Amino acid sequence: MSLSSSRFAIALGLAFLVGAAGCTQTQKQAEPKEKAAPAAAAPVMAAALAEKGMEEVWHLQLFLDPETTLRDLWLRGDYLVALGTNNRLYVLNAPSGLLLWSQGVAEPHESVYGPALYKEGQAEYLCVATTTKLLVYRATDGRQVLSEPLDFGPDGAIACNGDYCYIPSSDGWLHAVALVPKIQSWGRWTDRTMTSAPVLDNNAVFFASQNGTVYSSAQNARHIIWQFQTGGPIVADLKRTRSGLVLVPSADYSLYAITGSSGRLMWRFDSGEPIQVTPYANNNQVFVFGEKGTLNTLDDTTGQVLWRLPGVAEFVGTDPDTVYVRSETELIGAARTDGSVRLRLPLTAAPLVAVNETDSSLLFLGNREGLLEAVASKNRAELLAKAPPTPEKPVLPPKPPEVSGTDKPAPPPPAPAPVAKPAPTPKEKPAPKEKPAPKEKPAPTPSKTPAKSPFQKKPN
Repeated sequence: MSLSSSRFAIALGLAFLVGAAGCTQTQKQAEPKEKAAPAAAAPVMAAALAEKGMEEVWHLQLFLDPETTLRDLWLRGDYLVALGTNNRLYVLNAPSGLLLWSQGVAEPHESVYGPALYKEGQAEYLCVATTTKLLVYRATDGRQVLSEPLDFGPDGAIACNGDYCYIPSSDGWLHAVALVPKIQSWGRWTDRTMTSAPVLDNNAVFFASQNGTVYSSAQNARHIIWQFQTGGPIVADLKRTRSGLVLVPSADYSLYAITGSSGRLMWRFDSGEPIQVTPYANNNQVFVFGEKGTLNTLDDTTGQVLWRLPGVAEFVGTDPDTVYVRSETELIGAARTDGSVRLRLPLTAAPLVAVNETDSSLLFLGNREGLLEAVASKNRAELLAKAPPTPEKPVLPPKPPEVSGTDKPAPPPPAPAPVAKPAPTPKEKPAPKEKPAPKEKPAPTPSKTPAKSPFQKKPN
């Protein structure tokens, strides 16, 4: 072999070795460092829904922090609120499944109680009570407008009217915490622990204690209008019917329907067992759950029993024809006319259910891994699909200034767009142009002193 031939053979061999090494390196880089977790199954599979005449409206996978699962799920108006075990809130637009914002609200060892929603003009706000503070966020974008330390321990879901937040506490007080300046916080002692969530009408706040007494107070002062004594502790939440009757569940085996204005007893239903689960009212029916798992459906005017359904645990929601409840393992749909069972769906993969007291006909399910799903009967799902889309940027009043000493909410974690069913949403036509607003005079130059937030308390 000549010298030139030898050089050529050596070069060819080196080129082969380099190329092989390069291919090996490329293959190693292409391999993922960690295998992706298998996609979580929907709380209720599409095939099971279709078999029962139901349909998925949307589903969304939340990106939870490591070693975190979902703990609770609530519906407040048009907002679906999920809570992680690390006490991070995830707030979604309930009709569309769009994730609006996410915010940590408490330390992992603290408790977070059922939130409340209230409106101020065109804006909506979520109030959240934790073990140590009361927080208020603008519902559409999570902008924090109030952080108020609490010197008592909340012990139940709260109610808000824009001026006050009403918080039941373990020390036996109903605390009315002022949300705006120039008004005074107040409280009422009941001498026993309060776990029952209060309820509001236009003028009064109704609350109850484990001393068995129901109170009606003016919303803006500690002025008791009336009180009503039951025969046992009251631990479940109070509710109201469409006509304004206050529903009071008591461990003395009775559900009381009391007029909000006078405190007069209109009717009383004896369940034969302690009532320690929250009753619900929708249209002309009241749904009462006994301790042994029987649903009693009553006429909301007379309290007369319309029908019963055994083997259920709690209320889920309604549509015009069906009431949905759940047992330990199933979602059950019963005809509103006679209680005949129309469907049963396994819920072993959906331990979280948000109670829907609205007329949206949507049922909200979730699993611990953060997969949320909205379902409805097929007819209702088709009607919802034809409804106009929810605007992505609702009209809001000018932003109030931040309350000093509060942290801005963290930006929401990246999340995929919710998957709409049954078909992808077509491209929307451009919205018609609005008429230009009349020109305003230029605002005067602002002073150096920042404006006070309408939610900030006057300093002592």
